[in-house]
Amino acid sequence: MGGLSASSCHTYSISSLIYSRSDERLQTAAMLGLQMRFPNAVRPGEELTLFETFTDKRVSKSRPAFGVVSSQSVLRNERGKDVMVMTSSYLVLRRDESRAG
Repeated sequence: MGGLSASSCHTYSISSLIYSRSDERLQTAAMLGLQMRFPNAVRPGEELTLFETFTDKRVSKSRPAFGVVSSQSVLRNERGKDVMVMTSSYLVLRRDESRAG
């Protein structure tokens, strides 16, 4: 199937923009690992939705004020087809549990 489609870089940029506007952002100190795949093309006019699932968390052994969080992000078009699937790990600032509610 030919036609106009977004590049993988543009598709990732869209997911980053959606994530940056979320109220549920982490205080990220560093990205530790990233794998991406783009199983379907993004076509002009498509509406995209980002789904993020946190798959693991642990306290950093070397920096206890930080944690390591793993996640899977899926960017999906309105037809339910995945256009980007990303697994990643981040070093994040841990929440102060006395203030968490």
